[in-house]
Amino acid sequence: MWRSNPFDYVNTIAPSQLRGRDRVLHTLKRAITDGQSTAITGTSRSGKTSILNYLCCEKLQHKLYGKEQASRLIFSYVDALGLEKYHQTQFWKAVLKQLQEKIAHESDSALSKAYQTCQTTNFCKRELEKLFLQLKQAEWRFVLMLDGFDALSGYPLGNQEFFSVLRQLATQNQGALVLITTANAYLHEVFSSNKITGSPFNFLTEQTLHPLPEADIEQLLRQGDKHFTEEDYRFIKNLAGGHPYLLQLAASVWWQNYEGGDEIDILSWQQAERDIYNKAKETLKTIWHVFTLRVDMLKTFTSVALIHLAALPGQPLTLTTSMRSQLIDNINRLRSEREYLEKSGLIVYDNTHESWRVLPRVFLTFVKEEKLTREVSGKLNDSSYEKWLTSQTTVQNEEQQPRNLGYETKVPKPHRHGVVGPFPPPWEGR
Repeated sequence: MWRSNPFDYVNTIAPSQLRGRDRVLHTLKRAITDGQSTAITGTSRSGKTSILNYLCCEKLQHKLYGKEQASRLIFSYVDALGLEKYHQTQFWKAVLKQLQEKIAHESDSALSKAYQTCQTTNFCKRELEKLFLQLKQAEWRFVLMLDGFDALSGYPLGNQEFFSVLRQLATQNQGALVLITTANAYLHEVFSSNKITGSPFNFLTEQTLHPLPEADIEQLLRQGDKHFTEEDYRFIKNLAGGHPYLLQLAASVWWQNYEGGDEIDILSWQQAERDIYNKAKETLKTIWHVFTLRVDMLKTFTSVALIHLAALPGQPLTLTTSMRSQLIDNINRLRSEREYLEKSGLIVYDNTHESWRVLPRVFLTFVKEEKLTREVSGKLNDSSYEKWLTSQTTVQNEEQQPRNLGYETKVPKPHRHGVVGPFPPPWEGR
């Protein structure tokens, strides 16, 4: 029986389909009810927007916060990417629209009058403070969700004055304003070049999104039903890791391979990986850009990627013993960066081979094809490492060596569909 492709990597995940985020959702729900502000940090397309949509979903609010508490919450979602030309007056007018609608029928109330005064004074700081004081006295809580908060680093709105006002409003009046932000990197790193002084973001509790747990990955991929074999599942998980977007993307592409009813052969596996990489490329570029904000993060990830690439059979990368030792030293020495990358699901330690590797593996194709081993040489501090990256790495041209996607060269084995199965990568599992 024909089925439509169950894997959607284009749209934001609907609240009813959100998986693997129970722990962070519980933490954020508790923060909202306690009046505490939070910054959600995660790699590009790791589900940050989906989490915000879940928390402010009108149908779920009674379940999440209780009927009484939900009736006192006002949610305002704002995509920071749309604030490029906003100044502070435009910003507050936009984000307080939900509040304005809530009190539209209370023209004579103290809260309504406070809002009208804010409008008259172009939402100056003093009147905003009075407005949120009135919110507190009315026992309401305004939950402002700023999605893609790091985008403000390049906008006129992302200045010292704006952040100071946000901080003061969110820290006074006992949670009348709760701020929930999302970003692809820690905020102090994103805004470090904006001459932002002090610690304007230390009132935000950081929540880093981990990769999806194994059980939730299984549940997600099992939507493939009889379309997928166990070999298919291993291929997708190894390529995408626990990254929600990459899992949906890889599964969707692989589903399409079966839709036509054609036999799956070696070229099909290679083409699938090529298609997945091409579709994921922009997301991988965004993740890579975050690495460039922090030299040691860049060095740590690159060190892991180079060790992993050199270990794959048929790869055009040669490491001497001293080179490998130097890379291992980088990984061991830069502990906080290594722990962040591991927590984010971008690298993992393989106990079987006693080595770090990149997860998701599609990132290896990005590192290799974008010639990033050469590009990063100007950004790393260690001169010997720079020299090695620029001149001592042996990279052969595609014309000189047949393309190899990291699979062992074995005789294809029979497949449940009567076609060829994949070649297991050198590192299986996590």
